[in-house]
Amino acid sequence: MTVLLDDAVTSALSHIRTGSPEHVREDLREALTSTGPVPREAIAYVEAADEHLAYGEVMEARMLLTVAHRLLAPSPLQPAAVQPAVVLPTQVSPPTTPIRV
Repeated sequence: MTVLLDDAVTSALSHIRTGSPEHVREDLREALTSTGPVPREAIAYVEAADEHLAYGEVMEARMLLTVAHRLLAPSPLQPAAVQPAVVLPTQVSPPTTPIRV
């Protein structure tokens, strides 16, 4: 059911500027109630976006919906498993040449 929520998020992103915030909120709430196994983080972002829309904070809601969309529909270029950004060596070896001052 991830597809259903992703479709609702995509629709909300396209209608957030042209449609009324209340209409977008109704669509998001409806999608949240009919979702199956979805990452908790994506649900949290959608719920936070809904709250921002309640206060008319469109830019904040748009940012949160964009993050939710990326969590629900990862790019085919991204690897399936998240790799650490920085790989640290387990042991630091001493330099092979002496440093002269």
